[in-house]
Amino acid sequence: MSRLLNLPAELRFRIYEYALTAPDAAIKIYFSFQSLRVKPNLRLSLLRTCKQIYHEACDVLYTKNTILIVLSSRDTCLPLHALQELRSVFYRVDCTFTMSKQLAKWTEVGRLSSLRAMTSLKSLRLHVIDSSQRTRERAFWTEMLACFVETVPKDCEIVFGIGNNAELAFARSFHSKCGDDYSDEVKKSYLECKQYRCVGAWYRIGLFLLSKENKQTKR
Repeated sequence: MSRLLNLPAELRFRIYEYALTAPDAAIKIYFSFQSLRVKPNLRLSLLRTCKQIYHEACDVLYTKNTILIVLSSRDTCLPLHALQELRSVFYRVDCTFTMSKQLAKWTEVGRLSSLRAMTSLKSLRLHVIDSSQRTRERAFWTEMLACFVETVPKDCEIVFGIGNNAELAFARSFHSKCGDDYSDEVKKSYLECKQYRCVGAWYRIGLFLLSKENKQTKR
């Protein structure tokens, strides 16, 4: 039996937090081709000590860190059991090459399959950018938002924009120029959608708002 278990539980959990909390409490998930990839300074070997320590410390790993991911058709490389335990995730969403007709296919082709597996998720932060310089109607952002809202757990909080320096550095690591930030625009759609939550599925709410917008234009 590990000597660590002889310590009081309060001390053990302080050790777990020190060993398993990443710098800036952020674990960045990069693609294999990116030269700036670095492993977070985590003592993951601690989880392999014994079953009791694994069960005690595993929750610290997933609750004390935010996972930073870029939305892509590529796999996140995180195993299913890890995805199911995540509590806080930052998503960088680049809509530059996305058209309205493609949004409905996001969940079908598996682009949000990793997000769907995050059944314990409590907080999702979306950083939405678009470098296309095309004019987007409100309906586009509403439908894009619907893809996320319908995928995450019902009690998951959704927030928008960049929250700290770690997230800013992560977002900039993919392109020297991040493009225009549309997080506030998506947030407006989110607040408007909340007024119609009783209608049912969020994707249908997007269509409802679009038809409402069209009727007002015709008048």
